[in-house]
Amino acid sequence: MAGLSFCIDEIVKMRIVGEEPVILLRGAAAIGEDGRIVTHGKNLHSDQTKRNFGLNKIMYKHDMNREEVKKLPQIIREYRPVEETERGLKIYVTDNPSGNPYVVATNMKDGRRIVSSMYRDDNNPYRAFSNSRFEPMSERGNIKIRAWNGAVLTVPPEKLADALKAGGQIIE
Repeated sequence: MAGLSFCIDEIVKMRIVGEEPVILLRGAAAIGEDGRIVTHGKNLHSDQTKRNFGLNKIMYKHDMNREEVKKLPQIIREYRPVEETERGLKIYVTDNPSGNPYVVATNMKDGRRIVSSMYRDDNNPYRAFSNSRFEPMSERGNIKIRAWNGAVLTVPPEKLADALKAGGQIIE
């Protein structure tokens, strides 16, 4: 590939209030001398890009289509991670009305949070789902309790004393 260089483009920067932005990279692409992309994704064969990354990895390795990839910003902005590791990996899992759940993974790289993968979870359809970042209006200020029969209930503060007298316990 003489005369080619490799680029790493930021395609989208998703901002979340109170958190670092999440960046979606294009993935590796070979650039010609005129600055135009010559090849990328599954057609790019190079020792430097065996696993690829970013959008190219999502679309070509995990076979995600354009409509599915368009859901990525919504998943990042509207859901909390279902899992966070000490090394900075955050995993989001959301429902997919047409099949198995979507999984989005982000990681820290060079001081920036990037999308490392997005795929359909074909092997584990029973995985836990991410919770919404937005508390429903109907539950604001309410308190969750476990009732005497094990049911989890959300009660308004003015009903808490009655719920506790009936054998309920406050849960977090």
